Amino acid sequence: AADGYCEVLTAPVAPPHSETLRRQWFQPLERLEVLARSLPARIRPPSTPIVARRARRSDRRRLPDLDAAAFAPFWQLGPVGIADAIDATPQARVSVVGQGDALAGYAIFGRSGTVGYVQRLAVAPLHRAQGVGRGLMLDGLAWLARRRVQTVFVNTQHDNTIALALYESLGFRRQPTGLQILALPLGGGSAGT
Repeated sequence: AADGYCEVLTAPVAPPHSETLRRQWFQPLERLEVLARSLPARIRPPSTPIVARRARRSDRRRLPDLDAAAFAPFWQLGPVGIADAIDATPQARVSVVGQGDALAGYAIFGRSGTVGYVQRLAVAPLHRAQGVGRGLMLDGLAWLARRRVQTVFVNTQHDNTIALALYESLGFRRQPTGLQILALPLGGGSAGT
């Protein structure tokens, strides 16, 4: 607060931790659905003409702009957040759809042992509802299946009906327990509440 911050936000936390934080005056800000699916040894090829490919170094420089276009400010990762998502697991795959300046979407998949994660899925607004997200998901799931991943997890906002429909159409099922992002307003700083 003394440095001018007006709020502290948590990372997404599970119920036992969110209850502890709520007892410390944190308030729920966002609710996330957690979805999971098991993986067969092989994923069917895409049923869409949209095929993703591994991101090149030149593609990776464009990811922050694509991320900013795809998400509201609260959810944008920026260069540091994208790097953190890539580094969050021992192995990761970054895939894109499109060429050069015309990237339509990107995805980050991570793997740790036999567990996989959809770290990020972003589709540019002009390319939504064209199969870009599905192509990226199928590419990442195939990559995870080749590495003998058995279970894949993803989370998204509970009101993101488009993402939820995509994940569920690909065999993901909502888990009984979701995650929460909590906020603690700070007082006393020049920008405090």
